[in-house]
Amino acid sequence: MQLDYIDIGRRIRIARSQAGLTQGELAKRMEVSSSFVGHLERGTRQASLETLVNLANELDLSVDYLLAASLKNSNPRSEQTPYTEKQLELMQEMLAHLDHYVRSKR
Repeated sequence: MQLDYIDIGRRIRIARSQAGLTQGELAKRMEVSSSFVGHLERGTRQASLETLVNLANELDLSVDYLLAASLKNSNPRSEQTPYTEKQLELMQEMLAHLDHYVRSKR
């Protein structure tokens, strides 16, 4: 079995962007080079288990989310959004306000 490093990299890039981090900022937090983060995001370098766990912790993700495309029996939670709890709460609040606005216009 081979891991889908392209998909892992795509998920890292999306989560990093949504966290508002540059490659350099994430690299500094992980104590690796920014070029290494770039390689991971492009799928041109393989991440060790330690690196995957470090990435998951820094980006507030689960490891199974990062590996979802490579897992045979992926748990639905592995497709969780890479949003933080704060971002999800803000989205729920925005939806509640939008719902209230739409209902008031009927």
